[in-house]
Amino acid sequence: MYVPHSIMKWDSMPLWPIIIPLLVGFFMACLFAFTENSGSLLKPMVCLLMSSIILYFSPKELGSRKELIGGCVFSIIFGIIPQIIFFVWFIIVILIWTSQTIYLWRHNFPAFRIGIWIGLGSCTGLFLGSFYAHYFLISHA
Repeated sequence: MYVPHSIMKWDSMPLWPIIIPLLVGFFMACLFAFTENSGSLLKPMVCLLMSSIILYFSPKELGSRKELIGGCVFSIIFGIIPQIIFFVWFIIVILIWTSQTIYLWRHNFPAFRIGIWIGLGSCTGLFLGSFYAHYFLISHA
């Protein structure tokens, strides 16, 4: 008999899985904006992948922490690597994350799917932070 993994549904929209990944990605992009290759997303992506281990300390209600981290790592790779080939990939990532933010918390989803949501949030923050760093921090420095 198949036993489903634990699933999570919130009563109201949670702010921590929206705000924290977005801010972490944003600050990673701004942090690496003044390095030699400031246009590269490789160093911030590696830092996001390494910082995804912090999800091990997430609330137990989210389910399997390994699945949560796995979903986050998968979505960071999915969100950034295609940017090498498709310049407008960041738009797709931001739209996917926004749509998930609107409806994901209302339904029951496994930890892997919540990890995807968190990872895409950090990618969205990374892209927005890259724009901010390029147009406001670097150009005014």
